[in-house]
Amino acid sequence: MQLKLFRWLHQRGVSRKRLQGGKLHGWLGDHLFHKDMWRLKREPVARAWLLGSLVSLSPLMGFHLLLACTLALFTRSNIPVAFALQWLTNPLTAPLYYPVAYLLGCRILGYTPESREGWKTIFSHLSKFEFQWIFSDAGELGQMVAALFVGCLALGLALGSAGYLLVHLFWPAAKESEATSDSPS
Repeated sequence: MQLKLFRWLHQRGVSRKRLQGGKLHGWLGDHLFHKDMWRLKREPVARAWLLGSLVSLSPLMGFHLLLACTLALFTRSNIPVAFALQWLTNPLTAPLYYPVAYLLGCRILGYTPESREGWKTIFSHLSKFEFQWIFSDAGELGQMVAALFVGCLALGLALGSAGYLLVHLFWPAAKESEATSDSPS
């Protein structure tokens, strides 16, 4: 499977030979070519699942890919897995996911979303292109944004932790004999 992944990446211009000497290699150095970030190994995939889920389920839509790949580089997580997880929240799933995350955040923070008319107020002002309400009603808007971020963080942590644990439970650990056979005797 790793060979298929490498071939697919190579066909799209992502190969060591093409990346060496480029801007990305200049910025990141040889850290870009660390084996854990490209091969399917247990621990880097588990880390990528945890970080990729957290980023994917954050309300920072539009920055998911950049943020996930940057975090994967600095934590030596599997970049293709972190990249693929960013498609969990897309234009088709976002209208369902973000209201659920907002409601969860309201529950965690102790707000009562049923009695709040906040969303109706925001949409009525936006439809009339009135932006002064942001400064006059900043307290309510801040609570809504906080609830969304807290809900997204809770769901991201839940999915990321579950994925991390499942990878460690179902992915066989590397055998000690393989680890010692690589060392010179």
